[in-house]
Amino acid sequence: MNKPEIKKQLEEIVNKEDIQDFIDDGKQLIKTYQNLLDEEESVKNETQDDETLHDEELSAHDDDEITPLIEKFKSRMIELEKSIQQKEKKNLEIKQGLISRLRNLIQHEENIGALFAEIKEIQESWKDTGNIPRKIAQQINQEYHNLIEQFFYNINIYKELKENDLKKNYSLKNQVVHKMKELLDQERISVVQDRLRNLQNEWAEIGPTYQENWEKLKNEFYTTQNEVYEKIRVFYEERKVQQAKSIELKKELLQKAIELKSKEIKDMKTWDSVTKEFVQLQNDWKSAGHSNSKENKTLWVEFRSVCNDFFDQKSAFFKSQNKVYKKNEGLKLELIEKAKKLIDTENFKMGTKEIIELQKKWKQLGHAGRHSEHKLWKKFKSAGDEFFEKKESFFKEKDAAQSNHLQLKEKLIEEITGYKLKDNREESSKDLKEFSNRFSQIGDVPFSKKDKINKSFRSAMNEHYSNLGLSNHEKDRLFFETRIDQILSSQNPGKLIRDEKDRIRKKINGLTSEINQYENNLGFFKNSKGAEALLGEVNAKIEKAKDQITNLKNQLKSLPKEEA
Repeated sequence: MNKPEIKKQLEEIVNKEDIQDFIDDGKQLIKTYQNLLDEEESVKNETQDDETLHDEELSAHDDDEITPLIEKFKSRMIELEKSIQQKEKKNLEIKQGLISRLRNLIQHEENIGALFAEIKEIQESWKDTGNIPRKIAQQINQEYHNLIEQFFYNINIYKELKENDLKKNYSLKNQVVHKMKELLDQERISVVQDRLRNLQNEWAEIGPTYQENWEKLKNEFYTTQNEVYEKIRVFYEERKVQQAKSIELKKELLQKAIELKSKEIKDMKTWDSVTKEFVQLQNDWKSAGHSNSKENKTLWVEFRSVCNDFFDQKSAFFKSQNKVYKKNEGLKLELIEKAKKLIDTENFKMGTKEIIELQKKWKQLGHAGRHSEHKLWKKFKSAGDEFFEKKESFFKEKDAAQSNHLQLKEKLIEEITGYKLKDNREESSKDLKEFSNRFSQIGDVPFSKKDKINKSFRSAMNEHYSNLGLSNHEKDRLFFETRIDQILSSQNPGKLIRDEKDRIRKKINGLTSEINQYENNLGFFKNSKGAEALLGEVNAKIEKAKDQITNLKNQLKSLPKEEA
């Protein structure tokens, strides 16, 4: 749809005597018009030739005519909304009066004939009365329907009704329930609200039906009605949340745009990258949802201004870009030479760090020109690849050594498992200590197998320690000594000792917190039944935790000072 078509349809709508049935059409036309403006803005940023300027002049002429139509439509929509609110308020007063009158009749009128006549009159008045405010509609309708139900079921009216009327009413009420259930699948909420009101009136107008089926039918009706009300409530809540999210998202997009615009850009690649980010921000803005709020319009003006400033800066940059290409080329040649010198290093950790640093500097330097960039990058990449190939070869040999260590440790565990304790407890302890030393001296195993092999070793040793009658404290001490031996024989003992100290301190802090919790709980147990048993159990836990803390502190003291 183009602007002349939008203008024509808007004129038709705003000139109608009653625009209530055309509100959604008008909103859709405005949304379509806004999308056209967004597209024109995007095209304007990319093309600036004479033909485009001519098109913009024609478009501006259409805008001058469409904008007043939009304002007139919004003004009429506001007037309509005020009129509807006034009508609904007046209708609410009428329906509240009918409810009061209905309640009075049911409570005080004894003449059945007169009661029926007045009830009929009230029903007609209720039917003829228009919509009321949505927020109170459910409560008012419920109150009215309850009174109507009370009227029909408090008196023995069913004796005077014919069987065919009961059957007909049962069918009609079932149809109302069925139609109301269909509203749960209806997407347009305005249609749901209108049809719900009609169905509620239709339900109230239908006479009584079989009493034995009434409770089930009534429950189905009100259950479905509540589900429809919930659908309506959720719709407006979600729309409110969505609009709020849209505003917040647009604020974030505006902030990102401001940050991007202020970003210092020195090379073509970054310009291209930031340009893509700006285009993505513009796309995200379009998909963030539309709102007619004043805040939304203000955000759009600011966002569009930031985008325009950025693309103006980009245009100025590309005019002077060729001056920096030569400088970047010389700097990149220097990086290539530095990368070549690192190929022969045997300090792979240092070399990797420097290569990565050179790669970062390469990215920071920016483009060296279309004719030089690819050739320079090919040389730089070749030097880096050669270094990493040499590094990879080294670590393959290291992996082979670790696999061999794994096999040695597995064989040692088999030897430990098959070991028979000697009659002399001291000699057996010495043998087990030797096993621990041998295990720690073998060397590292693949990281993925480390936990499993250590667990198998500990399990095999623990079985022997148990047969020797060692206490858990003695076992922990021996395993801790083995662990320290492994750390000291590792490639980076200083770091591992620091990690071990941090682990022990963390465990001490956890146990201290447990003790504090137990002690706080003691006061609650004193006045309870069975307090002695509870106090004894808690005190035992406290003592156990304190003992563990003592052992951990001893371990901490026994650790050597870590080297830098």
